Formats: sequence, structure tokens, C-alpha cells
Amino acid sequence: MKKMITLALVFALALTVISAAASAEGGKWPVRELNGTPVELRTTVFKNAREQSFAGPTRQYALSGAFLSRRVNKATALLREGDAVLVDLEYANSKRFVYFEKDSLTSADVAEEKLEGVEAKMKSAVWPVYYGPGKDYDIVTQRAASRFADWPLSILEELFGGDEAKIRRAQKDAIHWVGLEAGTPVKVFFEANGWLYVEPSSCSIGLARFWIPADAAE
Repeated sequence: MKKMITLALVFALALTVISAAASAEGGKWPVRELNGTPVELRTTVFKNAREQSFAGPTRQYALSGAFLSRRVNKATALLREGDAVLVDLEYANSKRFVYFEKDSLTSADVAEEKLEGVEAKMKSAVWPVYYGPGKDYDIVTQRAASRFADWPLSILEELFGGDEAKIRRAQKDAIHWVGLEAGTPVKVFFEANGWLYVEPSSCSIGLARFWIPADAAE
């Protein structure tokens, strides 16, 4: 009788371990190949017309740059979410994954998806974060107005001894790298090339999606 009870307990424990392992495995995010379809930004009659991009699939997300079609080296559409297309963009000296509204592209023959994020949190602080799955992509930055922007010129001349070069530098906006603190909740959409495509619960630039190293979240 005792032997049967012991076997039953061992069996129940084994089921618990298997169930826990399956649950943990089920909580992992998908791994994805970044295969897509070549696309082009639309060309308008206005020579310097730019197409605005976003850090997510709606206008609620942070702006991610405005681009001239003639300066695009390569554009690959990965997927479409509603009326927005996620594009791997090579532009002049810039590389970044951004969303364009469908009408900003001359072709967007890619499957529509709804990315479902897996709840996770930052295991360690990451600074900076990137616009793509690798350090050859652009760093996500934030522009901060210079604290001298509204100072009268007369005061700046006195402060910097009349040095015009120093005054011009002081008046320029500061550009800061964006980062995430350890413990920050994030949604992980998928992993690619050892990087995670995530959307943090809070970020200094507002609602945004970008890339972090795969070992930075759990």
C-alpha cells in the first residue's frame, strides 16, 4: 500500500514538473526569419516630399523619421498590421526597421498579421536600444531642447565671452540615446538574429517598438 502511494506521489510530481516545463516553454516568444518583399516609397511631384515613418503600426506611436524616396537604397516589407507596413529600410547612411502607412508605399504585397506580444520584463538595463536586430542599425535617440535655447543673446555673449562658436554649440538641441531600466515590463513580439523586437510599457520617447539583445529580457 505504501509502495503504491509512493508511486502515485512520484507520478504526480513528474506530471507537475512536465506541466511546469511545458508552461514555461509555451511562454517563450517565437523565433522568426526576417524574409520579406521588396517595396518602394512612393514618388510624388514634389522633389523634397518625405514619407513619415512611425515606431509602431499606428499614428499613436513615436515618429521614426521622414524619408525621401530618391535616397532609399533598399526597402523590404516584412508584414502588414492594419494600414501600416513594417519595413526594413536602408536609407543613405541609415538603417532601421520602421512602419510606413500603406499609402506611403508603391507596393506592399505582404501578408497581414497582428503581432501578439509575450509579456516579459527587462532582466538587465539596456542602453542604447536599436532600430534593428544588430548594432549596424541606427541607435534610437531622443532630442532634448537646449537649456540655452531661450536665453537672450546678450547673456550668452557674456556667459561665453563672445565666442560665437561656443554660443552656436550651446544653442543646439541635445541628442540623447534611449535606454530601458532593469525590471521594465515589455512585450516581446519575436526574436531574430539574436535580438528581440519589443514594446516597453513605458519609454522616454513614448509608445514605441524597437530592438534589444535577446538575453536582456526574461
